Amino acid sequence: MVGELLVVFVAVFAVAFLLSNRAVNLYDEGILLTAVMRTMAGQVLHRDFYYNYGPAQLYLLAGLFKVFGSSVLLERLVGLFAGSFLGVSLYGLARRFCGRSVALATVLCFVLWGIGENFIPSFLLSSVCVLILWSTYLNVVSAQQKVDRRRSFAAGLLVGVLFAFRYDMGVMLVAGHVVAIAVVIYRRARDGERRGRVLGSWLASYVGGFVLVAVPIMTAYLAVAPLHDLLYDIVLYTAKYYRAGRALPPPSIFGPSWNNLAVYLLPVLLGLAVYVGVIGIRRRRSAADAKATEPSVWAEFMLSLALVALLLSVKGLVRISAGAMYACLIPSLLLGAMVYQFRNYLGQHGSNLGRSLRGVLFVTIVLFFVLGFLSLQNTVLVERQQRAIMLKWIIAPVNQAPLPPDRGWCKTSNVITWGMCYSIESDSIATVKYLTEHTNPQDTIYVGLPKHDRIVMNNNLLYFAAQRLPATKWSHFDPFLQNRADIQQEMIGELERNRPPYVVLDGRFQNIHEPNGSSVSTGVHLLDDYIASHYTFVQRYGMLTILKRD
Repeated sequence: MVGELLVVFVAVFAVAFLLSNRAVNLYDEGILLTAVMRTMAGQVLHRDFYYNYGPAQLYLLAGLFKVFGSSVLLERLVGLFAGSFLGVSLYGLARRFCGRSVALATVLCFVLWGIGENFIPSFLLSSVCVLILWSTYLNVVSAQQKVDRRRSFAAGLLVGVLFAFRYDMGVMLVAGHVVAIAVVIYRRARDGERRGRVLGSWLASYVGGFVLVAVPIMTAYLAVAPLHDLLYDIVLYTAKYYRAGRALPPPSIFGPSWNNLAVYLLPVLLGLAVYVGVIGIRRRRSAADAKATEPSVWAEFMLSLALVALLLSVKGLVRISAGAMYACLIPSLLLGAMVYQFRNYLGQHGSNLGRSLRGVLFVTIVLFFVLGFLSLQNTVLVERQQRAIMLKWIIAPVNQAPLPPDRGWCKTSNVITWGMCYSIESDSIATVKYLTEHTNPQDTIYVGLPKHDRIVMNNNLLYFAAQRLPATKWSHFDPFLQNRADIQQEMIGELERNRPPYVVLDGRFQNIHEPNGSSVSTGVHLLDDYIASHYTFVQRYGMLTILKRD
């Protein structure tokens, strides 16, 4: 079994690496890399910079960067390692309940979706899914006739680690586990008193594991930062503005992004998993012999994982897409394998209901593979157009960026090209060169927009690429944040105190209009007026304008 797992890990890692994109994402990846850079400089998330997630990813990468040096290559390798471990986790859990061919098919489907939707290169997404799968499994196997406290404690530890990656999902997973285990214990125990004892025993050890991780993290944070900053980033701003500024309509069935149709298949697969799980538990309890009446772990795990995936799907309902539903989609791949393995539980043998449900299962699984292939195909096509596929560069390396060409880029030594030639587009390359030549490493800079009254996103990568810290706490832009009067006044105060010698205004996002509040102007131009009165034009590279402080 160990050999099989090793082969799966190497295969997933190799395929994902060879088909990876050498281009670095300006926004999401830029947010992460710049936040890690700020963490390495001693800044604290939420207190010193706006950040949507937990500290785990930042401090792990910051530690690795301290040891091995800052680079995109190291960040990508860590993401590939996490993604490959997720593939191994899916295979190992599938083999626990299914045959080898079904387990391999599960990993294949995961690779299609993982590369197509960029799950595998993402350290955060892959780590979250690994923790969801194993904590749920440990919970189910711990809550037997007599609670295995070590396993439930370990499950709580894993959820505590998940909380350190994403506070919201950590809390949601605790709620999902409590509901799922309560259902399992209710089905197992025959009287209310025993149900209460078993649930209390499980809950005590589970919460103990969670608290052991979560409480020290919160204590360490509160020792150096106020609670309000964390609450504002994670709760207050999100509750008031996130849906208004980021919500997207459900994907069209006849739209160009066929892979997003997977969001309509997830409820079908989850429904089948719940049905099979419930039938499996009921049949085992009603069996005649004593041995058959023992709890059926596969049915309970299927039911628990389906309930957890259903709860976590709520997070993806704001920006509805296959990528946004990753916390539901990845567990659903394992659920699909298990439903297929135990498809005989879909109705009575030979009944019309059974045949209909098995037909629905077959169509759903086929569509998951087809849509996953389309997602992968679209990603590879874009990378081919950019000349950015890693495999092509390894076979025939050239000393230039993908597109547009900059023949000297790969010869330079910086955090983007160190170890492996990753790339940013040529205008950003020229801007980075200008900034590094005209500033000192201790200088701060500000990267903004030509107009700050409407916010979609911004160029976060430029800070990391130039290795210059942001001059403001609010370097990561979100709708109804930097285009508000109170935040702009705070940013102006920071620019006055830090006095960054250069400001870069990136105009590439001006023509992006989403059907939500990010397309609405707040009419606030305080920051624009301040920049115009304190900075003078010195250089322009495409959509990037560099201004110097007067």
